[in-house]
Amino acid sequence: MLSIKKLIVFNADVSRMGWHRRREPPPVPKGACEVGFHWLEHGSWKRNPAILETPEEVVATRFSESGRCLVGQDSRARTVYHLWLMPAGTYVGWIGKRLSPPAGGMLVSDAWVDPAHRGGNVHRWGAALAVRELVRLGGNIVTAGVEEHEFSTMAAMYARLGLGICVPHYCCYWLAMSPGLNLHWRWPPSQELRGISRRLQHAHGDAESQAGGADRLS
Repeated sequence: MLSIKKLIVFNADVSRMGWHRRREPPPVPKGACEVGFHWLEHGSWKRNPAILETPEEVVATRFSESGRCLVGQDSRARTVYHLWLMPAGTYVGWIGKRLSPPAGGMLVSDAWVDPAHRGGNVHRWGAALAVRELVRLGGNIVTAGVEEHEFSTMAAMYARLGLGICVPHYCCYWLAMSPGLNLHWRWPPSQELRGISRRLQHAHGDAESQAGGADRLS
């Protein structure tokens, strides 16, 4: 049976934000967060692979590709959040394809929040800390892929936090025709998706110059 999936790949150029031009650190959300975050070291994961439910071969590959994993744990030391920051990109199983960031960019992938902690401040803090780490490592473009219905929410969160304006770069389609026959193709984003970015750009003055570059909104 035919199955088709669609992923919206977006970029957010943080170098266009006022805090970056002023050489300030990225902003963090207001309010406390109920979990504690840390960047997981490869050695620490080897000693305790159970800290992540991700298959061990996937984690090992990501660390070998200089990936950084942000982990959030509750008061009982249970992992309730994780996010990967991949300088060279990574294979995304949901779409069946490897995604790669542009020059100067890093791919944010595999962001997960435990259902009991959704709707709060957890993912906002995770996104902010990921941007802070990206800047610390010398990057300036956040790249990520989301389902089409998620783009508006994700872009609004980034804009409200002052982390950047998410500009849709392309749509990635995956057509599965049979277990051994798959087809991928790229397509330009719709005017509706671009309109979301234009409205956010207009509403958040710190991104007034975001429209330039390869992902210009006009």
